[in-house]
Amino acid sequence: MRFVQANRSRRLYPLYLTLLTLGLRIGEAMALRLEDLDYDDALGLHRLRVRRTATEHGRGHRVSEQTKTPASRRTLYLPKDLAGVMGSWLERRAAEAAMPSWAEEEWLFPASNGRMLTYSNVRRDFRAACEAAGLEPVRLHDLRHTAANLMRQRGVAREVRMQMLGHQNRDVHDIYARHVEAGEVVHAVRALEGLFGDGLDPDWGHRGQQKKADGEFSPS
Repeated sequence: MRFVQANRSRRLYPLYLTLLTLGLRIGEAMALRLEDLDYDDALGLHRLRVRRTATEHGRGHRVSEQTKTPASRRTLYLPKDLAGVMGSWLERRAAEAAMPSWAEEEWLFPASNGRMLTYSNVRRDFRAACEAAGLEPVRLHDLRHTAANLMRQRGVAREVRMQMLGHQNRDVHDIYARHVEAGEVVHAVRALEGLFGDGLDPDWGHRGQQKKADGEFSPS
């Protein structure tokens, strides 16, 4: 994908890659905290817990401990290449946090001063990212639609896609939809690996194991 190739060195590249791979809403991604990223020993995967969302409020933003819908409160698992990119991002974030101007607020994807990203700043950077790739500007939300399409193209089952996207089920024909099993989640994550090429730090996706060894719908 041209957008990804052209923006690997951009500071917010890990944020955009997360949106493209997992289909988060931008407000959900902005409201992620460091504590929301950890490692699931049982599944052997890194995971993100989506528990809150950020919304625009006047000239600023407001963080709500309630997601858009009950289904939006979910746990997502990272393909190993995305986990690798996230590992490099955490190292960069730690280096930035050592700067005197940093104000630590524990956001996973903070602004360059440590405070929460604003919608206006993300939109401005995203427009520049589109220009860098030679693309016409699109909405940030279109990354979520792209993620949904990529999941479908990679053969991720509809029920799993709905769960990953936090899609509120309004289809009466789905009232008997089965529960998504852990094995299906792992299969979906494996299917999404290699979407955009190798991560910046491919070994980080395996660090949980090393540590253990060492001691078709439109998303909205």
